[in-house]
Amino acid sequence: MKGRKQLLTPDEVAEVLQIARKTVVVMAREERIPCIRIGRILRFDPAAIDRWIDSHRS
Repeated sequence: MKGRKQLLTPDEVAEVLQIARKTVVVMAREERIPCIRIGRILRFDPAAIDRWIDSHRS
């Protein structure tokens, strides 16, 4: 697992997007933002979040 980036928590994604943590969790539940589910735990791939941000630029 060398060279892998650490997965982000909902709090970290909320900070990057400058939105509330609850909004991140709701967006993940509604599959509006890419996430990884480990049981009830949500984690986010930084590269996938970057691509998602790029795809939502106007």
